[in-house]
Amino acid sequence: MGMNRPFKLGLILVWPLLVVVAYFVFTKQPFILTQCGSDSVNAWSFTDTLDNGSSKIKFDTSTAKQNTRFTYTLKSGYQYPYVGINFLMNKDSLPDLGRYNYVRIKIKATQGSRLPIVIGLWQGENIQPNGSRFMEYILPVGKEWNTVNIDFSDFRTPEWWLKANGFKEKELSSPDFSTIRFLNVQSCQILGNDKEDIIEIEEVSLRVDMAYFYLISAVLTFIYYSILLFLVFGKKGKQSVVFSYVKTEAISHSVKEEETVFAFITSHYEQQSLSVVDIQNGTGISEAKISTIIKNKSGLTFKQFLNKLRLTESKRLLTETDLQVSEIAYKVGYSNVSHFNRIFKEVELCTPNDFRKQSVAK
Repeated sequence: MGMNRPFKLGLILVWPLLVVVAYFVFTKQPFILTQCGSDSVNAWSFTDTLDNGSSKIKFDTSTAKQNTRFTYTLKSGYQYPYVGINFLMNKDSLPDLGRYNYVRIKIKATQGSRLPIVIGLWQGENIQPNGSRFMEYILPVGKEWNTVNIDFSDFRTPEWWLKANGFKEKELSSPDFSTIRFLNVQSCQILGNDKEDIIEIEEVSLRVDMAYFYLISAVLTFIYYSILLFLVFGKKGKQSVVFSYVKTEAISHSVKEEETVFAFITSHYEQQSLSVVDIQNGTGISEAKISTIIKNKSGLTFKQFLNKLRLTESKRLLTETDLQVSEIAYKVGYSNVSHFNRIFKEVELCTPNDFRKQSVAK
């Protein structure tokens, strides 16, 4: 038995619904450390003072509502002068960071060209400094705003941290970015001493890359609808046989009984009460044989085939004549106009009047 129209419609609509549900399951709102329009910035500045350096930094909190800005000048004193700002993340109030996989940063600098972006991961009390594993990415910048997405996999463990903790890179396990405790932006490594630089940051955020989700969703959607088209709608091949009526002789000459049955139906389809019994009385072929012949040839039951035949003629009359819908219904064998309208709309997805309008428009 064929699937009814509501069930087919359900099969068509269920997949987009599943994709939408999956999207809300796998997506995650960005975790914003600072951005344009923030009322405050949870960050503090640091310098190389603890390493006996004398570099200077001014963290401009007065412009926090516009962006995060700091001015610095590297000075002699420490072999590798540095300053920066640290965006803190309170471990007691953090969301689950497990699914974030890249950092987005919008930044510019007046003179600096290569800024270290450093992420601190919790590693254990015996790790220096502060129990954190440092992961670093060198970000090219310029005088114009630049928005960059940095995948977590692009961060590397700096050499100074490996030496400070007596590790070799191959001895370390894969970094666990769900344990992020801070992110900082440092001064340009190649700027040189006594040169003032201004760094402005409009956004720093942790985000989820959904590219794989979109790709997999597209592939699975193609597979799903290909299978659906084949299994559900592909089986309608037998129903696509168009039978002539009245104007020509019977369709098949290979079997005499088949010829007789279809000749009788195509000549009497306009009779409102036409039944298998009427065909038996008119042809002398048994009811069971008649039903089998119709099913084998068209893939339809007698009632389905009769409706298909009547609707075919009704569409011709709607297109080629100006007869009223009620007249057409009676001419093709329907005793009830409402019943005709209902059957027509179920099959053609529009009313007879709408079908006629569409045909005229074409």
